[in-house]
Amino acid sequence: MRRVPLISTQDTGPAERVQLRRRRLTEAFVDRLPFTEQGQRIVRDTEIQGFGLCIGRTAKSYFAEARVRGRGLARRVLIARCETISCDDARTEARGLLLAMARGIDPVEEKAEQERARREEQQGQIRLADLWAEFREDRRLSRKPRTLHGYANLMRSVFGIGKPTRRQPTPHASWADRNVKDLSRLEILALHRKLGKDCGPALANGAMRVLSSVLSFGVRQGRIEVNPVQVLRREWFKVSPRRTIVSDEQLPGWLAAVDRMRFDPDNAIARLAGDYLLFVLHLGLRRSEAARLRWQDVDLDRKTLRIADTKNGRELHLPLSDFVVGLLQRRKEHAGGSPWCFPSPGRKGAGKPFGEPNIATSMVAQRCGVKHTIHDLRRSFATVAVQRMPFACVKAVLNHAASKVGDVTLDHYTVLGPEEIRPHLQAVSDYFVMKQAAGLGLKLTKTQGA
Repeated sequence: MRRVPLISTQDTGPAERVQLRRRRLTEAFVDRLPFTEQGQRIVRDTEIQGFGLCIGRTAKSYFAEARVRGRGLARRVLIARCETISCDDARTEARGLLLAMARGIDPVEEKAEQERARREEQQGQIRLADLWAEFREDRRLSRKPRTLHGYANLMRSVFGIGKPTRRQPTPHASWADRNVKDLSRLEILALHRKLGKDCGPALANGAMRVLSSVLSFGVRQGRIEVNPVQVLRREWFKVSPRRTIVSDEQLPGWLAAVDRMRFDPDNAIARLAGDYLLFVLHLGLRRSEAARLRWQDVDLDRKTLRIADTKNGRELHLPLSDFVVGLLQRRKEHAGGSPWCFPSPGRKGAGKPFGEPNIATSMVAQRCGVKHTIHDLRRSFATVAVQRMPFACVKAVLNHAASKVGDVTLDHYTVLGPEEIRPHLQAVSDYFVMKQAAGLGLKLTKTQGA
């Protein structure tokens, strides 16, 4: 004889390996029955055939048991634990289950079907804004705040999820309340093409990749069956990487304009912006790496700096050229106790790092006519650096992650510290100082500090 679980898909057979008893089940009788020391004990009701009580070591549960008509299956279906339902209510539930099985309805399959219907109903009701909120919370620990902030900007400006801004009060599409299950491939394709035309290929691709990540998250969570953004698999816009720099011919005039900003007695923002631009150019740093640099990460005695929060998560240690040391020494003399090397000017930005580096590029463009981005300066540095230092040093200074098809020795076995890089970085900095002097009409006999 074999014991059958509370919900079984197999025939129970003619007998069981548990002690069988028959009694009319009542609340008082059930309460008096002790738990078993091991195994199960079955007590069957004498009033309703198929209604019973299963007693275990820690719980007592009511069940209904019968063969499903026309199916040949015996089902023992759990009704509820005794502490959650009265005996009379359990008997009523049992009558309903036994009647259903007598009519050929399998309660196990019925329950599974109800669960499938519940899941489908849940799938059909989730809003894009709600799925985005779940995705953002799920990624809070695995993504940097700046990355999530960038995602949020795209979801707000393109799909209308979040509060509108003065700069863009109207989103490109109002999909916040859209049911994610109703998003069609044709809609995705049409919006992608419209964004490409109105905003450019890079933004169109970026917005749709964020949306794709959110919807793929929904697929993994069982909220939707397919990700409709997959329709773009062969439709992504080809976006060439930017190659703009401040050219060698533009450098003297640009550097002269920046130098005049640095020593403008009437404009504190210009002085800050000028120092910041030269700092980025001489070290090839990313915008936020330079803007958020703290004095605690700068060692002017050893002429080194440390950047902990980098794009690839790998801490960066760099040497400082003579010019950069002079620039930072002058900044520290006027730091006023701020922890930031480049503190935000004015009352609103008090105590914060330089929050609007693009102001710097606008100011210098007005003075010399050279329009560029902060990242153009990083490319300008790299363009000069590859001619004056080994490629391994260039890669170390730029802190580029190992490529999938890169040189294994270079990417994983070559470790260059600040002192190995220092003479090469000094040569690049000297070149910029020479160009600056040419723009100012000066002649240098040796490298001068800032």
